[in-house]
Amino acid sequence: MRSLMLPRLRVSTTTIVPAASPRMRLVLVAALLAAVPAIGLAESEDELTRLRTENTALRTRVEALERELAALRPLAGVPPDDEEPPLVATEPDEATGDEGLETRLIRLDRTRGSTGPHFFTLARDAAGTVTGRIETRLSGGIYEYTRLARLTVDGTSYECAVTHYDKRRVTTGLKRRIQRDHEHVAFAVAPDALAAMAEARSVGIALGRSAFTVPPRGLVALRLLATTPPAE
Repeated sequence: MRSLMLPRLRVSTTTIVPAASPRMRLVLVAALLAAVPAIGLAESEDELTRLRTENTALRTRVEALERELAALRPLAGVPPDDEEPPLVATEPDEATGDEGLETRLIRLDRTRGSTGPHFFTLARDAAGTVTGRIETRLSGGIYEYTRLARLTVDGTSYECAVTHYDKRRVTTGLKRRIQRDHEHVAFAVAPDALAAMAEARSVGIALGRSAFTVPPRGLVALRLLATTPPAE
């Protein structure tokens, strides 16, 4: 009896990987995105630590320089930061050497006209002559032909003749060079105007088309000069 020979069948096996579902893809992307800030955070923390270290070193250096400056101030005759300079100081006359009185520089508050900084000083020389002085910054020569100034003390006006004028040209700007003038105007202050300043609650100054008021601290200086008797 013949045996039947059946042919051998070859069976190949293939591993089938299921395709990633949309939900799985979202999970993978979220994991990758979460890892990126962690790396950046580590770098940011290192940078922040370095900046803090530099800031501490700079603060230490500034404090050391401030101590050095405070030690040098007395040697240079400069008052400490917490000491205000006097409102009124003696000022020797250049020609005679006699001492007069002069207020510190007072920055005026503008009410109209030129917008540049204007400073006022009231001075009384040893002979008793009182002069008001206005110094400007970059006013451009607008007061060159001004012949009168007007003081208004508590509503009463006093005309003051201009006695001196000069200007100094300065150049400003880097790319575009502009030439402007600093000006200095002096005017005579009558005795009755000075007497009114002894109890002044408001003082206004008009020069040309510009007008200004004296701030409160400046009023104190004017009252102090007006009430200080001349040196004998």
